Amino acid sequence: MGNKSKDGLIMKADHGVFFRYAYLSAARRIFQVVGNHPGLCTLVSSASIWGNLLPPWRGVSPGQNREQGHKHLDFAEAGWDAYTAVSTWPTNRTVVYLADAGAIKEVTMSRAHFPKPVNRYKALMFFGHNIVASEHDEWKRYRKVSAPAFSERNNRLIWDETAKIMVDMFDNVWKNQLEVTVDHCVKITLPITLFVIGVAGALPSIPIGTLPFTSAM
Repeated sequence: MGNKSKDGLIMKADHGVFFRYAYLSAARRIFQVVGNHPGLCTLVSSASIWGNLLPPWRGVSPGQNREQGHKHLDFAEAGWDAYTAVSTWPTNRTVVYLADAGAIKEVTMSRAHFPKPVNRYKALMFFGHNIVASEHDEWKRYRKVSAPAFSERNNRLIWDETAKIMVDMFDNVWKNQLEVTVDHCVKITLPITLFVIGVAGALPSIPIGTLPFTSAM
């Protein structure tokens, strides 16, 4: 083997050692920030494009939709109702997953300590600014306008009417069949939505099984 080949192998080995050292150093610093809380440590994050393209690979990628596939397994392995997912490329990122109702409520209700990452909602601004893609004073302005429509009274009305419609569908449309085949989900969701909107708009409640278009379902 020539000297050039040896030098190339040495340079590749040096690069590999340097990369591994940089990766471990970055991961160690991030874990120190979160108090060395148990969790995952990978090169790419599950929230990144590469994290959703690469298969599960220990130390490299958590895999696509890991949260849905593993469900509570990662929490059980960590021994906590919260675990961290640390990644170092292309930037250092720490994600904290929660399975405790009290902690989730604290995070979602404390807008000052846990502001919404509005940059992730840019796609929802296709038709202009809105309450979902806003935060702070702008969110308060939209909230003031929309709050009356989402009162507890209206939420209860929507819930009760939706439950009533579904019970009516089971009893009078599907007639408690053990198995129901639907060509397209819109055939179910569209009439349900129209019925609920109608009741919310003060129209009288009509049994869904009495309308002719439900026979197509």
